[in-house]
Amino acid sequence: MFKLWRNYRFWLVVILLSAGALIHYPQELFAWSAPSFFSIIGLTGYIAERILLLVPIVYSGFAFRLKGSVVTLIAAALIMLPRTIILQHNQADAWVETAGILIIGLLAILWTEYYHVSTTRLTNAEEMLSKIIDGSPTATFAIDSQHKVTQWNRAMETMSGIKREEILGTDGQWQPFYTSKRPTMADLIVSDTAFEEFNRQFGNLKKSPLIEGAYETENFLPGAGPSGKWLHFTASPVRDKKGDVVGSVETLQDISERKNAEEDLQKSERRFRDLFENALDPIWLHDLDGYFIIANQAAAKITGMTTSELVSRNVKEFLTPGGLKLAREIRRRLIEEHSVESPYELEIINVNGSEAIFMIQSNLITSEGKPVGIQNIARDVTQERRMNENLRYYLHQITRAQEDERKRVARELHDSTAQNLIALLHRLELLLHNDRIPTEERDKLHIIYDQIREILQEIRRFSRDLRPSILDDLGLLPALEWITDQIKTEYGIIANLTVQQDSSRRLSNETELLLFRIVQEALRNVGKHAHATRVDVTVKFSQSYVNVTISDNGTGFQLPDNLEELSQRGKLGLLGMQERIQLLGGSFDIDSAPDKGTTITVSAPV
Repeated sequence: MFKLWRNYRFWLVVILLSAGALIHYPQELFAWSAPSFFSIIGLTGYIAERILLLVPIVYSGFAFRLKGSVVTLIAAALIMLPRTIILQHNQADAWVETAGILIIGLLAILWTEYYHVSTTRLTNAEEMLSKIIDGSPTATFAIDSQHKVTQWNRAMETMSGIKREEILGTDGQWQPFYTSKRPTMADLIVSDTAFEEFNRQFGNLKKSPLIEGAYETENFLPGAGPSGKWLHFTASPVRDKKGDVVGSVETLQDISERKNAEEDLQKSERRFRDLFENALDPIWLHDLDGYFIIANQAAAKITGMTTSELVSRNVKEFLTPGGLKLAREIRRRLIEEHSVESPYELEIINVNGSEAIFMIQSNLITSEGKPVGIQNIARDVTQERRMNENLRYYLHQITRAQEDERKRVARELHDSTAQNLIALLHRLELLLHNDRIPTEERDKLHIIYDQIREILQEIRRFSRDLRPSILDDLGLLPALEWITDQIKTEYGIIANLTVQQDSSRRLSNETELLLFRIVQEALRNVGKHAHATRVDVTVKFSQSYVNVTISDNGTGFQLPDNLEELSQRGKLGLLGMQERIQLLGGSFDIDSAPDKGTTITVSAPV
């Protein structure tokens, strides 16, 4: 209450009401018999005096809001009622006039209250917007229609180094970006600048897809910061209810890190492109239907076309029927399993009809988790394969020559040397039966006779080892039965032969010979080095392959990482087995560990 008495607005309302009362009752208060004060302008019956009482009512609405204006309305009604009830001659008109004034006063009170509420909401909204802008991590400023700064948030302070107190109300929004005064994007929007002029000043300009009349651009500003900055600018208009531009808001984002990353990425892409284009190995990418998407020079070279000609062509145009079948299988496995275990060989035919063999590694390319293509890296192994074929041919010829020589030597030993020794034994027998030879000399002849018999047995064994006639006469399986029996006899090792499926099947002479040599070498190693008590030989026939396994329970040994190291350890026999099976286009596998025995498995096509 004490504060109310000290409020000048309260006393101003009291004065206005008092003045209204004095004007309303001049004769009663001052004995003034003159006509109404406003009668000289044509207003009679105290209508003007009653209208003047609206002034303190409206003012109270602005000064004291709803409660103050209602109290003032009641006070005005109390001022008017005595004249209306007692002093006015025409009471009907007086009541109408008084009621009208009160209604108008009530409407004025409601209007002022609405004005206050709307103004308060607008102010709160502006404060909230100001707080939102100020709290935004994006540097933001706003100008009005006079190009004066109305907003300058904290992020803008940090980016520009200019405090809001220094710049609000000025037109210095250009200072953080330029060395001399020039319009910003926000200024051009307020000035309703044409797009062409806009683009001329800022370049690389584009219209915002979200806000009508807004623009975006990216520019490098050398004056921003010690070494300049890349900034992303967005400027949008602020419109009133009529749609007229009354200001503009501009946001700035420091995109220097992104630009530097993009530049690094572009450099990396250029380096990758150079590596891709200049790679010696063919590299290409095709879609799931086999159409080339991109290929390097090496890939174009193997097809006999240019890179531009190769794009949109299909890989099946350069594959043999067998290669096309394999490529489709690789695609299926990539889509279902997303990878293939190892590179594969594929024959490629160029436009001139020449064929070449390539070792290819294929990888699935996905986008958003869906397969879209296949990347291929190839290596030309044509010369390598031809060299291997030549090598196999020479090895085959050498092996054949060795076997022919073995066969010739074995025949010579059997037909010549052995026969001569037999003839010599017969002569010794005749001498031993001659009674004229002294007993002492006859004993010496017996010793010579026994030695020659041992030599003859050794020659016969050596001849069989060089080329067992049973292999040529009866085939692989009887020869394996014979060699296992020999191991039993010579080394006292339990040796078993097991044949699965077709036991009467014959193979080519070359296949039977090489498989026999592998088993023979393996069994000799078991007898001489393994200290084994048992060895098992298993032969299994299938439709397209024959598998032979030799397994013992001997001491075993530690396998090297690479079988080529076996030669350094003196295990040349194992390398010989591997080379023999490779001559047949088969595979060689060995499994061994100390005190765990050794298992050798060979597989050859039939």
